[in-house]
Amino acid sequence: MKYSDNADIMMKKMSNHSVPFIIFSAGIGTIIEMYLKHKFGRVEENTHIVSNMMGFDKDGYVNSFSDPLIHVFCKNSSVMPADRTFSQQIHGRKNVMLLGDSVGDAFMDVGVEEEQVSLKIGFVNHDNQKIS
Repeated sequence: MKYSDNADIMMKKMSNHSVPFIIFSAGIGTIIEMYLKHKFGRVEENTHIVSNMMGFDKDGYVNSFSDPLIHVFCKNSSVMPADRTFSQQIHGRKNVMLLGDSVGDAFMDVGVEEEQVSLKIGFVNHDNQKIS
């Protein structure tokens, strides 16, 4: 995983201003959480990971993944658990900023009921030579 320069500063400022920061990933959320803790020392309270989380047995071995399985084309409100803390944090917010690196990421705001303004930013993290 690679985060942009000063990602830690941005995440901290968002936390200081109580701006919800949701990481939507079709990858393994437990790895993302471990990475954030390793890279930044902690996961900020406003940061929420919606991803495929690993379940562990009593001996610490992976024995399951969270439901539903999240893949690149279902990263939207249909897979966001309503009982999570961030559901209350995003309620009533009308602005959404999406950052993503795949075509499907442009649709992560599908189902956000109160959204009025959406800023979508795409990153090219592969096949850079094809663009030049």
